[in-house]
Amino acid sequence: GNAVARIQVSMANEQAGVVEEAQDEWLITPSMTIAAGSYLSFRLSYSPAWTLLDMDAYKAYVGGDLTANVFGAQNNILEVLVSEDNGANWTKIWDVMEDAVKYTEDELWNDAMSMSHPYISVLKSLNDYAGKSIQIAFRYVGQSGESMCLDFVEVGELAPQAFYYTPANVFGI
Repeated sequence: GNAVARIQVSMANEQAGVVEEAQDEWLITPSMTIAAGSYLSFRLSYSPAWTLLDMDAYKAYVGGDLTANVFGAQNNILEVLVSEDNGANWTKIWDVMEDAVKYTEDELWNDAMSMSHPYISVLKSLNDYAGKSIQIAFRYVGQSGESMCLDFVEVGELAPQAFYYTPANVFGI
């Protein structure tokens, strides 16, 4: 649509006495009946490195322990959940760890140093819910990590969409 959902990670500020808080944020759709052949698709901008960064291991690494598993934590998780009973019970159908663990250590270091995080596209079949009325929830849980942006959320049959963009400071020939 015309909006993006941004989930802001809690940030500590020791000088101001602000502590980092654990978060449990929910974005829940209205109920909808799922047609056969439907998918949930969305785009997510996040930092796999900050999702996986273990600060204690990082400190050990900087201190000379090059065997420390710097990217072995789970700081902030975005889960996608489905409810068939108006939110009384939820079933997880995807979480960001499915994507985050695909990156190499070099890619994670590069991501940790980056100021921008491109969107990834996620596509999940909803065929198990065909003919049923469901709600879909996006749940952000964790502490530390990095903020996330969720955009282009759609439920329905797959329809090809062509689009292009021109990156900043690039001129076509």
